Amino acid sequence: FYGAYRQNPKLIKAIFSQRMLRREIEDYLDVRVPRVDTHRVGVPLNPDHRRVYEDLFMNPDLPFGRKFRELEKALLDPNLVRSGSLTDVSLRGLVGSLESSKYQKLDELVEEEIGRGGKVIIYTPHFKMGVTSTLQRRYGRYGSIILDGDVSAYAPRGSLSVRENLRRRFQNDSDTNVLITTTTMNEGVD
Repeated sequence: FYGAYRQNPKLIKAIFSQRMLRREIEDYLDVRVPRVDTHRVGVPLNPDHRRVYEDLFMNPDLPFGRKFRELEKALLDPNLVRSGSLTDVSLRGLVGSLESSKYQKLDELVEEEIGRGGKVIIYTPHFKMGVTSTLQRRYGRYGSIILDGDVSAYAPRGSLSVRENLRRRFQNDSDTNVLITTTTMNEGVD
């Protein structure tokens, strides 16, 4: 098998594709399930956001692992980076007051969806610290809630957990329109 794969990986994929059985939820339930609207959005960085990223990228003194982590943070929100990681002293003073290009684009997407009467789930698998609370403040006017690993899944006998209550609130409360979550909800929201 391994030899056949090494000779022609596409052949193995074709074999599996022919034999794979794929079912949808509608195959089991006699109801229409809403479709998830996902799409990639390119976000050009504003000048200050770009300067922070480029400063980190060009910093020869940062160890690789730390540099990689700081670059990831800088791409999301330049305020997440350690100011000491920046070589440009003028940028160090700006960290904490910069505008994130990604958050600005997210603002547009959230407002558009809620304006159409929809609800929004913001999934942020990285950097819970400094991200979930920022997003909750940013979207507080939409009744935003956070559902992450800090929210208890413990349910005393005969009652619902805090996590389940929040999930139900998001689904059923017309004033709760934004759910901010981490890997806690990476399997979806029932």
